[in-house]
Amino acid sequence: MVKNKSGLSDIILTLIMILLVLVAVGIVWAVASGVINRGAGKVDLGTRCLDVDIKATSVVESWDTTSKSSSYMITLARSAGGDSIGGVKIALSGGNTTGQNFVYDLPGNMDLLATKRVNTSEIQLINSTIADVTVYFTDSSGNPQLCSTASTFKF
Repeated sequence: MVKNKSGLSDIILTLIMILLVLVAVGIVWAVASGVINRGAGKVDLGTRCLDVDIKATSVVESWDTTSKSSSYMITLARSAGGDSIGGVKIALSGGNTTGQNFVYDLPGNMDLLATKRVNTSEIQLINSTIADVTVYFTDSSGNPQLCSTASTFKF
């Protein structure tokens, strides 16, 4: 009695092909979902940034002759709208120190319609003329995610 084994090998070949297709779909899905999740995070940050508006409304420089350094009193104002923020970065530039700038980090949320005064102390930036204010949010790891837009105040 001779047994025909060709039917059994066709079934095994079909099962192997189905398994390979499932593995390939899984690999493509893993790569695609990673790209989609990263893109979704950037869109979410961009949307949150558009809703928040914080601007410098006043900047006053004080010169200390003893330490030969400046300090700046910066007044910030926030409009209505937007989520809680992680903080604000203020970049001072211009004046007698062309090409140099000073970045001041003001961590923490600023309430809606609030005004806040910030005093930078003893920095080696003289006669600054521009203050750029950039809002940032913190991600799940606590790292700042800077908004791509900044408001500029010339004084």
